[in-house]
Amino acid sequence: MLYTINELSVIIRLLLAFTCGLLLGLSPEYKRKPAGMRTHILVCLGAATASMTGFFAYTTLDLNIDPLRIAAQVISGIGFLGVGTIMITGRSQVQGLTTAAGLWVSAAVGISIGSGFYLGGILCTVLSLIAITVLQKVEKVAIGKGRRIDIYLEIINPNHVNQLVRTLKDPIYCISNTQIKPARSGISNHLGIEASLIVDSKVNVQDILDKIAALDEVAFAIESE
Repeated sequence: MLYTINELSVIIRLLLAFTCGLLLGLSPEYKRKPAGMRTHILVCLGAATASMTGFFAYTTLDLNIDPLRIAAQVISGIGFLGVGTIMITGRSQVQGLTTAAGLWVSAAVGISIGSGFYLGGILCTVLSLIAITVLQKVEKVAIGKGRRIDIYLEIINPNHVNQLVRTLKDPIYCISNTQIKPARSGISNHLGIEASLIVDSKVNVQDILDKIAALDEVAFAIESE
């Protein structure tokens, strides 16, 4: 009965889709990501319903259609929702790919459960949770305890920019990926520099910013939002 479209299987499939979407959305919700628990639940429920609709039309209504055609459109269409969670920061860093991938997986889980492929949907949910939570900790250990901080500084004389960039490459400043930008302050003759700090979690970032701000060519140095 659970592998055909009937009242009981519809209820069970939707409840499973709700639960799996909730579990997949817990981590993004906790981290205040753009797509949190409710978004994952809705995506999973919608995908499950779309999948069941295809099978309902094929079996119950006896329509000569591909039962997975609607589900296939869900997989391709979910990309538009995922794009909304991907952001490119001012330093051309891409953020939100994991959230977008989580939405895509949530849709796939909903389709599998809606199609009656319970084992695949549940196992995919469990493995995805492992990837989102456990492997994130493993990844942090693998790349070390360093953290990346974006900073912004302004120099007083644009003619000294090359000299300053060479100075900032000194290991005591921990600077990488410098980019020259127009001055945010709007002060005439000032020039902005956006850069990154790769520092240990125990390092006081403000101390490094104070060292940079103390340079003759630098007007000020702050941590970027």
